[in-house]
Amino acid sequence: MDLTHYLNELVKRMLLKRVALVNGYRLEKNCRRKLKYSDKIALLGKVRPRRGLNTPGIKHESLNGFFLFKEGYRPIERQNAEDPSMTGDEDSVEFTPGQNHLILSHIFSYLTFNTLKRARLVCTKWDEEAVRILKKKSTVSFNFRDLYEGPIQPMRLLRYIKEMKNLQLPSLTLDLPPFTAVNNPDPQEAELLLKLADDLTWFLSDRGSHITRLNLEGRIFSRSDYKIHLGILIKLQATLCDLELSWNFDLRDESSQDYAFPTEDLHLNKLEAFTFSVRFGRTPPVITQRTIISSWAAAVQGVKTFQVNYCEQEFLTCLLRYEQPFPKLEAFTTRSTQQIVLDLLFKLTNPLKMLILNNLGRLEPENFARLENLLLKHADTLEDLQFMDDVSHHGQVLHLPVLPRLKRLSVGCVQFSDLKIRFPSAQDNKDVVDYERHLPRLDALSLYMFPCSSYALPDVWKVEGDKLENFFPTRDRNGAPIETRCVTLRKLDPRVYVPGHSWQPVEFHPDFPLTRMFPNVWNEWMTKRRREESLSRTRNDMEANSEPGQG
Repeated sequence: MDLTHYLNELVKRMLLKRVALVNGYRLEKNCRRKLKYSDKIALLGKVRPRRGLNTPGIKHESLNGFFLFKEGYRPIERQNAEDPSMTGDEDSVEFTPGQNHLILSHIFSYLTFNTLKRARLVCTKWDEEAVRILKKKSTVSFNFRDLYEGPIQPMRLLRYIKEMKNLQLPSLTLDLPPFTAVNNPDPQEAELLLKLADDLTWFLSDRGSHITRLNLEGRIFSRSDYKIHLGILIKLQATLCDLELSWNFDLRDESSQDYAFPTEDLHLNKLEAFTFSVRFGRTPPVITQRTIISSWAAAVQGVKTFQVNYCEQEFLTCLLRYEQPFPKLEAFTTRSTQQIVLDLLFKLTNPLKMLILNNLGRLEPENFARLENLLLKHADTLEDLQFMDDVSHHGQVLHLPVLPRLKRLSVGCVQFSDLKIRFPSAQDNKDVVDYERHLPRLDALSLYMFPCSSYALPDVWKVEGDKLENFFPTRDRNGAPIETRCVTLRKLDPRVYVPGHSWQPVEFHPDFPLTRMFPNVWNEWMTKRRREESLSRTRNDMEANSEPGQG
């Protein structure tokens, strides 16, 4: 029985039968039970009848209690940093949620989202600890695009306030309709739009101080719509740390005067992460589009993480006008790697820790040398590197530098792409990867393949086997056998994209020595492979030791 299933059953029993079990034994209220190492656990609190329930023959009880844990003495050697005056008194340590990882905090960190929600109902202490974790995993999402489809829609904000009194989630997604009257809506729809604007003002006044991440979506038809969205940002600006703008401009007016928000009104002083996903549907006047983009380029100069999904050319052009753009930037993501992307990255002064480059096919062959120099520039600080090759480069070679701090490496490619990846040469292995020297801290390796059609899925890695040699080499460039090992790797994730469906994991050919290459990678298919290899060795040993003439 796994941990999640066990805790699910424990929560159900405590809710329905008001019974607590420790190691299979019932724990009576106000009763201590000894555990290993002289640890003690107790269920403290009161059990009292519920008021207003007088059904004959049935006793209704309400449990208002909490667990108490005391850690016993453990005869272990003290580290140099520990205080020598520390004692092993079993009554000197009490369990506090969030501070003692042996009981609640550590267990709750493994629970699923739905299990955590049920665990909140057990007692006050469980509720406090579950809420602390739920705040990190949860996002409040309100989609008001279907505002007119039912009478319950305008009441969603009020319901949320009443039902989530003690759970102040810090992440919010708002998808708003255009507030401008378009195509002469009926009076009822116009009234609902006005009420939504008032409700948002009331909601953010009550919950605004808890929101640190915001994804603001919606269609913008006019200056009035834009001002409403800016008003939301102004209410949340004191606490916002992560902001994504997912606007779709479909402007009906042509004046750009009010699209440059006054700098004295918007101050995103705590903003650390910014994602620009703004699109322009109906082509607005060029001066209006530039005004909007340049205003946001000026407002987010202090961020550490930046991602641009749309309008890359226009946004990056605005950023290149700064002598030192993004002086604190540590992470950069783009959907389309072009020359202007390299121009901006070379202009950055702060070393990067994360770099995600997609659509390398937009690069001209002469720009690959610049890309190699860029990777070399940030090689000593990069911890996360991802790039996607999507076209044929006619044998183009990408030389990766030694990346001493890299922990996560992700490489994607389409079928039949011929980009070759090489590492710094050495006398013993030429330009073949040597994990201990080239990637000494690598923890996660992800490989993604996009086949040309769903019919190619079963054999895609067999056809593209030469790509595996980039990271799983079995021979050097002269053809001599070599043994590759990476003891730091914990996560290995090869996948193939099923067109129109999803990703599916890939199992390599059984002859591929993955278990010896990555002895510390444990997942479902690696465990299966280890089991099969063990059975094969046992069978071979039995055949070798069997006497002639025996079956």
